[in-house]
Amino acid sequence: MVQVDVFWSYGIGSSFALAAFRQLRRLKVENDVRRWKLGWGGPPQAVGAGVPAEETVQSGLSRENHLAFQDLVRELRANGLRPGKASFRDLGKVVKVVKAWAERYSDAFNNEYFLKNLLFLSLLFVPSGAVLLWSNPNWETMQVGSYETIPQWLVGIFTTTNVTQGILGFLVTY
Repeated sequence: MVQVDVFWSYGIGSSFALAAFRQLRRLKVENDVRRWKLGWGGPPQAVGAGVPAEETVQSGLSRENHLAFQDLVRELRANGLRPGKASFRDLGKVVKVVKAWAERYSDAFNNEYFLKNLLFLSLLFVPSGAVLLWSNPNWETMQVGSYETIPQWLVGIFTTTNVTQGILGFLVTY
């Protein structure tokens, strides 16, 4: 159903990351050691090592994800981006910061378990949801919409969020 599929997608993505927890942790340690041996970074540290306790605030995220999010927000603000006052001129700044953030967290996306999650969502979950939405619109929208009243853009947003929420679930659980 349109209203709950985003939660299903998030749950599927986080389940993939949780099911591969040991393998993902091993890959992260191996990548840290490889970077250290190549001289690309400092010696590998345990997750959360060296983080002052006063910086952690309960936000529903793990400490590492919360600090990463706060760093991203601080970096956006340092580059002159103010929430609620963004314009197209700020898009370049946002792209630069997001690219740096993605590079920092590339381990989460650069592994076979994330790829399997993405393939499952995009090749099985999304098409089945789109077919169900077009063939049974009353049931999929909980009797709110019919075939004639569902706008085309809703189907596009529906299918896109089914993948993006799965990615988000994987990243948060990672």
